[in-house]
Amino acid sequence: MKSKFWNYVLYNYFRKIKSKVFIGFNIFLIIVGLVLSQLGTIVKFFNETFDYSETIVIVDKTKQLYSRFEEDFNHLLSDVHLEQSNQSEEVLDKKIEDGTISAYFVIAYNDQHLLEATYVAEDFSNNSHYTIGEQLLSSYNKEIAMHSAGLTQEQINLLTENFSMTKISLDENAQTAEESMGNLAIAYVSIMFIFLFSYLYSVYAGQEVMEEKTSRVMEIIITSISPMKQLYGKIVYNSLYALTQLTIFMTLFLVSFQSMLKNLPEDIMENISIMISPDQAKIVIYIIIFAIVAYLVYLVSVLILSSIISSVEEYQIAISPIMIIGVVSFYIGIFGITSPEAPFIKIMSMIPFISPYIMPLRIATMTVSTSMIWLSIALNIVVIILVLTFGARVYKNGILNYSGDSVFKKFIQATKKS
Repeated sequence: MKSKFWNYVLYNYFRKIKSKVFIGFNIFLIIVGLVLSQLGTIVKFFNETFDYSETIVIVDKTKQLYSRFEEDFNHLLSDVHLEQSNQSEEVLDKKIEDGTISAYFVIAYNDQHLLEATYVAEDFSNNSHYTIGEQLLSSYNKEIAMHSAGLTQEQINLLTENFSMTKISLDENAQTAEESMGNLAIAYVSIMFIFLFSYLYSVYAGQEVMEEKTSRVMEIIITSISPMKQLYGKIVYNSLYALTQLTIFMTLFLVSFQSMLKNLPEDIMENISIMISPDQAKIVIYIIIFAIVAYLVYLVSVLILSSIISSVEEYQIAISPIMIIGVVSFYIGIFGITSPEAPFIKIMSMIPFISPYIMPLRIATMTVSTSMIWLSIALNIVVIILVLTFGARVYKNGILNYSGDSVFKKFIQATKKS
């Protein structure tokens, strides 16, 4: 026969996964997953059904630049159709108002035989047309000025040639620029994932304790299972609940993402390169470990602090120190992406409660040794054990405390009781 502890764990676990919130959220995830899996079909449908092409007219009063301008412009922005015209600006303005064309350029020579141009559009919500046109005409203008100065074509080519500097790394294991960008993206996403995973599920668990205390249900639960077993039970079934939700999310995401890649148009697929290297796989494994560590350290802390409250208002006060630490750590991790080797970041990556948000960044940028990674994990585990050992007394003595004393005073009283 199952013990009271496992009866308590399994009852609450199945109660949570049968809740309307859990079912509703997963129905939402399924809908999102179906939309994501058919993204290629949706994109293809809209591309075939609606005409998104834009037409820009070029009035080339120089009689020399249109062909080159069209080729260079479409090389940078291929989905825009350019056509040459000698119509008046009044006629072209009317075409913009009617929606026949999106904009037009008027290109001419000034008194110094240098280029001058005018760009006319309905509005400047899409500024890329103007920016590209300005860059191209500016480069043409420099060439004209150089020719006017008597420079030969070879001299002009030398002056306009792009400078390129060779990069040589003495570390054979150094990341390439592409790998570095990919790893930074992994770090950025992982920090947000760890924050949401640890923050949301620990808050939900704390709210459950608050509801049990404020509704006096806790007094009934205590008659069936001791406070200590109740605390450990809450940790187990809340972790199982979070793990179940995470498994469903990851399964739906992977299936939908693979289906989406199969349905994407070829021109989009050519620009997508998805490959998980052994180093990146190792990074993902470390991220999962730190996500679990972050979840446990915040879950245990919030459950213990929630046990001393007597009202909703006190709940917000009780867990605010832990939540502030989480939010501050999250922003340190986000802004630390630009300087992962800064002394401050290195120190923060070793401090429990904070390190789960910082260490993934250093792992992704490969600025930390394996021994330091495991030391950071070990320190968090030690803190979890210490908090749980010390907090069990607080939970035991605070769970039935309904006094009107301040949260701080009730916390001190709970720690002093034997």
